[in-house]
Amino acid sequence: MVTGVYVPRWGITMENATVAAWLVKEDEPVVKGQDLVELETEKIANVVQAPAAGVLRRILVPKGEIASVGALLGVISEPGEAFDLEALRGAGPQVEAAGPGERQQRAGRPAEKNQRGRVRASPPARRLAEEHGLDLAVLEGTGPEGSVSRDDVERAIAAAVARSLEEGDKAVEGVLLHYVSAGGEGSGLKASVLPVVLVHGIAGSTLLWQANLSAIGAGHKVFAVDLPGHGRSGKPGGRYDIDRFTWSLL
Repeated sequence: MVTGVYVPRWGITMENATVAAWLVKEDEPVVKGQDLVELETEKIANVVQAPAAGVLRRILVPKGEIASVGALLGVISEPGEAFDLEALRGAGPQVEAAGPGERQQRAGRPAEKNQRGRVRASPPARRLAEEHGLDLAVLEGTGPEGSVSRDDVERAIAAAVARSLEEGDKAVEGVLLHYVSAGGEGSGLKASVLPVVLVHGIAGSTLLWQANLSAIGAGHKVFAVDLPGHGRSGKPGGRYDIDRFTWSLL
């Protein structure tokens, strides 16, 4: 069986990663779940595990090079098994947010209905979809007979939050403050009317909140802000203290 190894999404604002090291050489055998390649982003270093057993037939992104989220890093297959690189690159893998490593999912297909016309779905999936206002009929199912699993619903929620992601800058008393927002009406999910604002500590930035944006954005409109002198916000002169940080958020 031919299996692609892709760059996973470890945070809602993650766009690419640098290959820090391949832990297995080409043509070496691997087992499913084995540490395969170490990636570095702006904020973290993490390991992608082998999604299947076989032989690492091809390394497509060598050490030191940058690859975008969803890019094909390598190919695992049986020895001598033929594979189509273009088909693997165009497979559109489902990249997940959060989690220490990549979980390879079965290919999804449009959710199927039973004889009574009801979408096939597990009870946990049905409850979660109802909680977030998702229509099961428009989801793809990876469960038996095309049924929708809880994992399928969680991926749909994460994708909806990712689509709602916004970044921008707002001038506050002459200082540009960079912000990231997600969730709320823009996600199409059922959300609380109460917004959530995430404020980092000294020497931090919005990058600290990548996983939190995805999780909180599933139920709220969430904002993360770079305080003055931090991240991508303006860096004016003068004293940096709690009072200055406080007025910048008012």
